[in-house]
Parts: sequence; C-alpha cells; structure tokens
Amino acid sequence: MANRVLLLACLLLVWVLSSVAAASTAATTRPRAFEASYHLSISGWPDADILHRLTQMGVDDWRITMRARIAIARGQEAGYFRLDGDELRSVGYNASYRLLGIKRRYALDSSDLESLPDRQSAIVALAMRAANSSCQQGCPIHYRDHRGRNKTLVYRLLPKSPLQVAGQTLQALRLELGEPDEPDKRMVMALHPELPGLLLEVDYYSDGKRKSRLALTSLTLY
Repeated sequence: MANRVLLLACLLLVWVLSSVAAASTAATTRPRAFEASYHLSISGWPDADILHRLTQMGVDDWRITMRARIAIARGQEAGYFRLDGDELRSVGYNASYRLLGIKRRYALDSSDLESLPDRQSAIVALAMRAANSSCQQGCPIHYRDHRGRNKTLVYRLLPKSPLQVAGQTLQALRLELGEPDEPDKRMVMALHPELPGLLLEVDYYSDGKRKSRLALTSLTLY
C-alpha cells in the first residue's frame, strides 16, 4: 500500500523526454531548492499528506525526496541527479516502503540510470524541458521505475492557465500524460513555470472519472 500511495503521489510523474529529444531541447530554468507539502485525495483510499523536498548538495548536485504516510503504511523515495550544463543526469535512486511491519527496499545506481532517469529526478527534468519542447502532442517519453524497468508514456501540452498558489497567480505549465495502451487512463498536471520539480496540482482520471487529486498546501523556498 505504501508503494501504491507514493505511486499515486507521484501520479506516475516519472517521465522525461527521451535522450534524443533531450539532446535537442535546452532547459529553460534551473532548479531552486524548496520544501513543499501536498494533500493527496484518492477515491476509495485514505487521504495522505505528502512531503516533497529538493535539496542542493553541491554546485551541480541535487537530491529530490518524497515521503508519504497514512495510518498503516509509509514510504519514501529519493532521486539524485547532476546538472551538466542544460542536461540533467540521474546518478542514484533509493526507496523504502513499510506496510504492517513488512518492508520493501529498492535502489538504482548510476549504471542503472545511465540512459534514463529515475522517477523522482524525472519530475525535475520534465518541468525543465517540456515548456521548450517543439513536440506538442503524442510526445514519447521514457523513464525507469523503482525496479529499474524501462517504461514509456506519451504527453501533450495544454494551454497555460492561471492558478492561485501561495497568494500569487501563476501561469501554470499544463500537461496531459497517459499510457499508449491504456487510453482510458490519463493525468493532467500543473507545474510551476519557474521552479522545476514543484507540482502545483495533479488530477488522475480513469474511465472518464477523476480518481485522485494532488494539491499543493504549503511551500518554502531556499
């Protein structure tokens, strides 16, 4: 369950442009350290509070972590990446989940992530590149999940829209993402236009109905 909660917390936001697309797409904004809290509402599940933190470890080295906890389960993930100019490279990932005393742990190293990012680092990479991508719809994106398996999804850009966040109105970057072989499932997300990795709002739909919503509740910048 803890893994499932974190999967929903990320809402499968583990995607980044393929290495070919990334090579031709420059980053528009570099990351800035932050700590954000979210509330996750899931149909048929207990609500969860999520803590998401982006920390600068060195000049070009970063760590992004996500933690979720409900009554009987908890989980956390951490992605490590390095910025080489405009290119983001994942260098490590670890995750742990606990449900009723049963623990599960996963880890990926730089050799596992040589060509594709982990799902936490990919949140940052997607925000850095999507706004400047020449691809508008049907855009293939690739990542590695917590077990190191290759995954592929597609996204399309949606018109920007104003969103109230922390007392200010932002023109949020909006995307719709889904799996090619599951057209009845889709995610619509709003990303901060100037803070890569910061999620503003994410809705998950299945069979035409919204099943979950992730909403930002607090934000601290460093």
